Amino acid sequence: MLFSGLSVLAQQRKFTVTGTVFEGDSSTTMPFVNLINQTNGNGTITDYNGRFTIIAQNSDTIIFSYLGFARKKIPVAHIKNLSDSTKRTLKVVMKPIMVNLAPTTVYANKIKPNEINYMKRYVKQHRKLTPLESMQSP
Repeated sequence: MLFSGLSVLAQQRKFTVTGTVFEGDSSTTMPFVNLINQTNGNGTITDYNGRFTIIAQNSDTIIFSYLGFARKKIPVAHIKNLSDSTKRTLKVVMKPIMVNLAPTTVYANKIKPNEINYMKRYVKQHRKLTPLESMQSP
C-alpha cells in the first residue's frame, strides 16, 4: 500500500524539460515554434535561437507546431531523467509539410487618366470650406 502511494507521487512530479528545435533539412534552429502541454494546455514558444523550457509531468505530452511544418508530439515519460527535477535536453527536428494550392489568377486594374481627372474635379466640387469664426475657435 505504501509503495503504490509513492509510485503515484513519483508520476505526478513536475519536471523541467529543455531543448532546441531544428528544421528538418539542416541544422538551422527554428525561432518562435509553439509548444503546448496537451494535458493542461500550458504552453510557450521557442526563443530566437530555437531554445525552450517547459514544465511538465511524466504523464503529459508536449506538442510542437509551426506553420508549414508537421506537428510533433513527444510524451514526457519517454525523455530520460537527468535528475529528480530535470529531463535530458531534447533536440526536436521539425519536418516541412507540402501543401498543394489551387492556381490563382491576379488581375491588375489601372486607373485611366480621364478617371483621375474626374475624381479630382469631383473632390474639388464637393469639398466644403467652412470659415472659422472667432466664437468657434478654441
